[in-house]
Amino acid sequence: RDLHSFPTRRSSDLLPAREEVGGDWYDLIDLGRGEIGVAIGDVVGHGLGAATLMGQLRTALHAYALDGEGPAHTLERVDRFARSLDGAMATAAYAIVNAETGLVRVATAGHPPPVVIPAKGEPLCIDLKPAPPIGAFDHRRSPEHEFTLENGATMLFYTDGLIERPGVPLNSGLEELTKALRGAQTAEDACLLAMDRLVPQRGPRDDVAVIAVQNEPIPADFDCELPAQPAMLSRLRRALGRWLRYVEIEQAIALEIIIAVSEACSNAVEHAYGIDEGAFRVRARRVDQAVEVIVADRGHWRPERGENRGRGLMIMQNATDSVEVR
Repeated sequence: RDLHSFPTRRSSDLLPAREEVGGDWYDLIDLGRGEIGVAIGDVVGHGLGAATLMGQLRTALHAYALDGEGPAHTLERVDRFARSLDGAMATAAYAIVNAETGLVRVATAGHPPPVVIPAKGEPLCIDLKPAPPIGAFDHRRSPEHEFTLENGATMLFYTDGLIERPGVPLNSGLEELTKALRGAQTAEDACLLAMDRLVPQRGPRDDVAVIAVQNEPIPADFDCELPAQPAMLSRLRRALGRWLRYVEIEQAIALEIIIAVSEACSNAVEHAYGIDEGAFRVRARRVDQAVEVIVADRGHWRPERGENRGRGLMIMQNATDSVEVR
């Protein structure tokens, strides 16, 4: 359970069957551009063969997802790969989540539907039209479903071992799951409640995998601290842009603010610490019609290195009403 693609949090868990190992898996894929891929699957069968096949299909889906195709096309390519193997069959679901806007695109292949837990309100299953299971027969491209994961909402994927019971209709298991998820405030809450309330105390008959992704609540004031590393700058820009939209800053003005803040953070990354590890902190608040941003680090002031430098301060001054350096 960890922070993956700021400002989106995820949590996950995998519990093997009490008698024999199976082929359940989940995956989280950093697609860049502020998007993450969320995948889950369940290979038909048990034992070493199912576990081996699971590794092949999980790797294939991860690789195809990195090509940047949509969820439906990605599952179609996994299906073609599975049909090249002997007797491979599995269910799977794959979603692409935009960490800035909360937009979700999802497709499934014979897999149970995800559940969305809003920040306020009742959990609900997303009504999806699935394609046939992967490897079952010629894969028909399933329609992609789009929806927005609202501020503070969580989306939970799971495998059928969580909700299937002998002699019990599948809809009853889905109703039990949505009831169990009431009150979940975080992705970790969703996973813990699902596993605690639906998995028998003696262990599941089948493998159970769950993975949840939350569109983190946007605070009234922006405040984050990140390692002073170049890779953190793009994440900072996405998170700040998301907050500026939330506090209703005009797009052109928001862009100038992001440019200025990115320059200030770049200075902290490049100049504040030398070879030492450090961090920078960005705080922002809206005051009437203005936005005030503070970028701070705990490094030491150093003289400029080389010639033709120092343009960062000029960029900040041109992009904002005022700049103060302490």
